[in-house]
Amino acid sequence: MLVSPPMTAPMITTDRIRTGPGELTWRLPRTTGLSGSGLGFGWGIVATCLGALTGPDIGLVLLAVVAVSVGAMTTVPGAVIGAAQCWALYTGFLDNRFGVLSMDDNSEFALHLLLSVGFAASVVALLVRALATGPEPAEGHVRRDGGNSTVWLGSPGR
Repeated sequence: MLVSPPMTAPMITTDRIRTGPGELTWRLPRTTGLSGSGLGFGWGIVATCLGALTGPDIGLVLLAVVAVSVGAMTTVPGAVIGAAQCWALYTGFLDNRFGVLSMDDNSEFALHLLLSVGFAASVVALLVRALATGPEPAEGHVRRDGGNSTVWLGSPGR
């Protein structure tokens, strides 16, 4: 019988994070870059429409929220692409109002802001996931939850 020591750090099972003996919480999977950029564009359109009703400053804040939330859910390239799409929506429809992309002071500030927060959110989420889930087993290993312990079975080539 396997007896596990008291858990102090989270351990990963197949699709959940073990935060303590008997406690499992679902983890949010990371989406691909293409899916993340699609999410950024879709939610960016919603934020742009709301920003058009309230003003460009509120619209920029809403687009920054989109960039952060999408960045936290996707890969770094997906986060950067999603943030760039949010910038294009801002400068095209909130700053200029006619769909024209231009680089003035407001647009440059928005570009730096959106790319920075999207990139930072993706990197922070990557680090949090790495710390929360621990190391992944080598390719070919099978994980099985054995009560209060996590057992990794099998190995490649054996």
